[in-house]
Amino acid sequence: MDSRVMDGWWIDVMWMTQVSYHPVHTLILYHSLFHLLQPLTMTLPFLSVAIYHPRYGNFQHWALHLHSSSEDLLFEVDGEHPTFQKVVSHAIPSESPTFIKSVFVGHIGHPDIPTVKDVVNATAVDNETLEWDCQDYVLEILEGCEREAVLDDEDADYVEAREILRSIRGPML
Repeated sequence: MDSRVMDGWWIDVMWMTQVSYHPVHTLILYHSLFHLLQPLTMTLPFLSVAIYHPRYGNFQHWALHLHSSSEDLLFEVDGEHPTFQKVVSHAIPSESPTFIKSVFVGHIGHPDIPTVKDVVNATAVDNETLEWDCQDYVLEILEGCEREAVLDDEDADYVEAREILRSIRGPML
């Protein structure tokens, strides 16, 4: 019988290859697989769009949230036309009293983090267009991440996020 150690637990390969419903074997297998895979899912960086109560007027405020195991960054513009300015802060969106919800965009790879930051740096603030705002800024960053292959336009999470964001974009009614 072949045995392997996974996350401090002995797993018999025979148990994994046989159809066995023994509760102890199943518990050990599930426990081991959970703890083996948990670090992979817990530490993957992700992007989400943080949505807040309006700062100015009747438009919800949007910011792009980059979460990684080492930091939480918010990329946003603050102000009003024609004085918008980029703001980058270290913050967890849900800790703000004006936070409403986050829209999960998708997981990204650790090597993609500098690319996201580069896309943010390259995304211009448009103080010329009267209708341009924080929502446009976030959408332009997401489009840049898509162009740089950080986000895949066929990824189910990203497709769903785009649909949600399009449906809530604009003034609150």
